Amino acid sequence: MTILDKIIAQKRIEVAERKKLLSIDALQKKDFFERKCLSLKKSLLASESGIISEFKRKSPSKGWIHANADVCEITAAYSRNGAAGISILTDYEFFGGTPDDLISARPNIAVPVLRKDFMIDEYQLFEAKSYGADVILLIAAALGIEECRTLAKRAHALGLETLLEVHNAEELRHINEHIDLVGVNNRNLKTFEVSTDVSFELATKIPADFVKISESGISAVETVRELRGAGFRGFLMGENFMKEENPAEALKQFIKPLQTSPQGRLLLSPVREVPLVGGFRGALKVCGMKNPQNIQDLVKLNPDFIGFIFYEKSPRFCGKELQNLDFVPKNIKKIGVFVNESTDKILEIAKKYGLDGVQLHGNETPEMCKTIKAQHFLCIKAFSIAESADFAQTKAYEGVADYFLFDTKTHLTPNPSPQERGVYGGSGQKFDWAILNDYQGNTPFLLSGGISADDAGNIRKITHPLFFGIDINSKFEIEAGVKNVELIKMFIEKVSA
Repeated sequence: MTILDKIIAQKRIEVAERKKLLSIDALQKKDFFERKCLSLKKSLLASESGIISEFKRKSPSKGWIHANADVCEITAAYSRNGAAGISILTDYEFFGGTPDDLISARPNIAVPVLRKDFMIDEYQLFEAKSYGADVILLIAAALGIEECRTLAKRAHALGLETLLEVHNAEELRHINEHIDLVGVNNRNLKTFEVSTDVSFELATKIPADFVKISESGISAVETVRELRGAGFRGFLMGENFMKEENPAEALKQFIKPLQTSPQGRLLLSPVREVPLVGGFRGALKVCGMKNPQNIQDLVKLNPDFIGFIFYEKSPRFCGKELQNLDFVPKNIKKIGVFVNESTDKILEIAKKYGLDGVQLHGNETPEMCKTIKAQHFLCIKAFSIAESADFAQTKAYEGVADYFLFDTKTHLTPNPSPQERGVYGGSGQKFDWAILNDYQGNTPFLLSGGISADDAGNIRKITHPLFFGIDINSKFEIEAGVKNVELIKMFIEKVSA
């Protein structure tokens, strides 16, 4: 019998006993039952760190970790110190927790709370709602596929969010329409062996429209950054904090590097270590560079990305003037911009110029994005935006592009001029940025299209949780492909004010 088998067997006994003590009707009369649940999914998407701090006193593998831990004190401090969510163990036999831990902690917590337990019966869902939980855990290894669907459906009916926990590709079959988040447990619940490799292996196999959480075995900031790069938005950590005398202070110190990275909350993967002039908190991409001396002047401002256009119809085509990009510092990511080019040609150019990533600005398919990413290049997919309905086109690219770029539809009139035809981007025109609030995807985005030095104030007002940064181009030019570096420097200072 595995450890999981023992836990489930004990859980069936516990649930049967609790049913005798308190009916579902009685649970529904509890104070917390009518409370509107907070969304862990939204909290993770908006969070700087994505850390879900766990409260547990012991574990089957380590024994007692923090036997006398005060749940109210620690979880309230977790909430104050930046946790995106809090997980509270309510299993006593194996983890030293009780339902009373959740009930007593709830009033002092301002973020979503996960009831961490082994859910095998609908009765436990009513318990979770009455305890003040916002999210319940469904462990694929402990449930059949239909059992999981039934419990998830009932949880949604009660207003609870659902986190499905998996450990291997086979368990992904438990995903259904009532699941909100998918967590990868790096711990094998049958052997209790731990490896974060499990998260990396399953990252691309989880459907892109689910927020992904990596659970267990995380103890380093760099691991969080790497997992972010693989597409994870949540990181459940327990023992790493609970083993300390002051778990909440340990959380605070752990997330500091995540909160104060050069690009702050907008950064989903480490790009550079040196801050921009003026301290701008979002990512900055300067696109359409082609003059070697102008590029050398620009790199002194240390932008995150420089874009090089390899589309021959563009007046900013760089293929004639640039023979290589070896002089660009490695901390600045070199992005090649292509329009309806073949995959082979893109990869040939990317390797020749030592590009770090590729931006696709035409009608490229999701399959092309996958192929490019498989060659270890960052992939940015650009979309032309004029109205909120245009965001529907992004859905097929969720999970296959690292970032989206929202640019202005060049042809805003029914009869474009000959000069406009065949031109992608660099139009100097803006779309209505209020439309960004209608974007409901899971992929972070760059804003492009007509951004000028006068837009600093409006950029600072953008609050979308997936707003990654800006892409500037024609409004900062002396001539096509040559930027006014002093104007860019002034803009950075203004947007940072």
